[in-house]
Amino acid sequence: MDEVDTNAVVRNAETKAQMEQRVRGMLEPKIAEAAVRYSAEKHLEGQDLAARIELIKQRWPKVVERVRPQLITPQEATDWLRAVGAPAHPEKIKIDWQRFYNTYFQARTIRARYTILDVLFDTGLLRSTVDRLFAEGGFWHSHRHPNQAKRICKCQKRTPLVWILGRCLGAQQSCACATAPNWAVRCGNPERVAFSRGTNEEPRSLHRREGRAPP
Repeated sequence: MDEVDTNAVVRNAETKAQMEQRVRGMLEPKIAEAAVRYSAEKHLEGQDLAARIELIKQRWPKVVERVRPQLITPQEATDWLRAVGAPAHPEKIKIDWQRFYNTYFQARTIRARYTILDVLFDTGLLRSTVDRLFAEGGFWHSHRHPNQAKRICKCQKRTPLVWILGRCLGAQQSCACATAPNWAVRCGNPERVAFSRGTNEEPRSLHRREGRAPP
């Protein structure tokens, strides 16, 4: 954040008229009106924008310190959604890749609250940050399709730890990562979870709705 060039960001910032045109162009008419209103409430230009950026830069270290314990990785979010049977990938709700990419830019326009997306936008970092997610080495580049989201626990042993609402259904003793929910859903069917009791076994499936403990 310290490397943000405030003067350059302010110089390249869009006007209110340009903002309205952009927002209307990316959203359906039925929600564009409200989105323009929300965006206008957060929109700043010139010295007002410069003052906001400098304030963000000044307070950023404390913000990071405060929120760091609450942050989760994209993979953890995916894992938690899978654990409760919720869609964990845009393809699961029939959202194509370009539309999904666009949502990162649309999201900040449909709420009045000032979020991390607004911070990134105001500091000129939003597009480059989103692009890194989709570029080689980024999370979404390696998770283009749902089946790519499979993983094993961080200790790289074969035993996936399957957590359902915080309770491990796998064999915790066989994995060095047992103290954290770094588990894997190895089964391709989102309605099923898989586990393996030994590091050399292939995982077997356990239907979540049966509520059975692993053998």
